[in-house]
Amino acid sequence: MTDDTEGNRWKEWMEEFQSESDRACAVLGPAFLDDQLRELLKSFLVDDQRVADLFASSMGPLASFSSRIEMAFALGFLAPREVRDLNLIRKVRNEFAHQLAGTSFVSPKVVSWCSELAQCDVFSWTKDTLSSRNRFVLSIVMLANWISIRRLGIQNTRRTVQREPKHQKAKLGNLPSLP
Repeated sequence: MTDDTEGNRWKEWMEEFQSESDRACAVLGPAFLDDQLRELLKSFLVDDQRVADLFASSMGPLASFSSRIEMAFALGFLAPREVRDLNLIRKVRNEFAHQLAGTSFVSPKVVSWCSELAQCDVFSWTKDTLSSRNRFVLSIVMLANWISIRRLGIQNTRRTVQREPKHQKAKLGNLPSLP
């Protein structure tokens, strides 16, 4: 993907993401992170249809946001604090997705999860001044940026399919003797 295309994609997403309702914000933000993780993993793993299938099927081992978080951590692409924040963001998304009504960024569970997000605490002014929604948005933007930067950093480290070993015929004189 070209830098221009990536930049346009980010701009469009940010405009839509920040102007939506609480429910849409809680679903769109994590969907973007999920997409970023998928692209990070796909850009590192072997370029093969079998690998693509790991992401495609709803039952594929890398089809869920949760499994992508864990795989990205296992491959060393995420720090423990980032994994924790991604899982908190996932909890917020699930709360909005599974409650038919009444969930907002002022709901007690959501406020609690958003208050635990550590990404935006690198700024001294954020802890007590940001609303839950703004903590959520800022954390997503920061995580998406880090994931995107890491994807750029691994461009030349993509795994490749191993070649079949060359089988050499053993010379009879080199075989161990049997008892």
